[in-house]
Amino acid sequence: MTAWARLLAAVPLLAWSWSCAADGPTSPDAPGDGGAGRIVRVEVLSQPAARDTYLVGEEVRLGAWVGGASAVAWEGSVWLVFDLGLASEPAELVAAEAERLEFAYRVRRGDYDGDGISAPEAELRFGPGASLTSDGAALDPAVPALETQPEHRVYGRREPGETVVFTAATEQLPAPLAANEQPVGCRDREVVEDLVGAVLGGDLASAAARYTAAFAARECAELVSGEEAIFLSAAVVEQDAEIVDLVLAYGPARVAGGVETANWWTLADFVE
Repeated sequence: MTAWARLLAAVPLLAWSWSCAADGPTSPDAPGDGGAGRIVRVEVLSQPAARDTYLVGEEVRLGAWVGGASAVAWEGSVWLVFDLGLASEPAELVAAEAERLEFAYRVRRGDYDGDGISAPEAELRFGPGASLTSDGAALDPAVPALETQPEHRVYGRREPGETVVFTAATEQLPAPLAANEQPVGCRDREVVEDLVGAVLGGDLASAAARYTAAFAARECAELVSGEEAIFLSAAVVEQDAEIVDLVLAYGPARVAGGVETANWWTLADFVE
């Protein structure tokens, strides 16, 4: 199985400048409150490739709508800053169509947002000499807030196609789910989500019963500690107010005394 090509793009962050309203008449190079239009709403335009979680190399696209505009034009670099986990990241303006502005950000290794991306009430940022106009007049740089988007979470800890090694986890499902200190995986995401939910809810008896039945049906297994696997995808989900990372990898697992290779969902903490 070949590794996926790494898609990393450095977003130009040099020479950011805050554009403020001037005392005199505004010009395309100095956007201000005198502009004919203003941004009335911000939405997420993109969709993660797998469920609700973006991976390394995927692109987050944000749309900003300008009220009453028939044509929007720009020159130079313009950014919309949004919140990605504990960091604030710049999405760069890449397209303008009628009243819609489109900003793009490519997920990098290390990016992570377990709750979902959002954007604060702020202003657009402009590079040196940049301009943004609505129907020929400078656009108001104010941007309304975007509430947290739980369907747009980010997991940039692993890159699709990367080789990983499963080990006895520092944080793993409590016994008797993990026999012999081995990580536990399941073919079906819903099965392992039910297991995780039962554990987080403190119902270990139910979790153990679910795992025993799934193991007998060859739907869950012990991941082979120390063996290489291929990281495929991830889902960041919420279980009883707890954020849980579920990782899909392709690797060997022990089922009913034997060893077979299959896709396995497991807690992200099992991957080191």
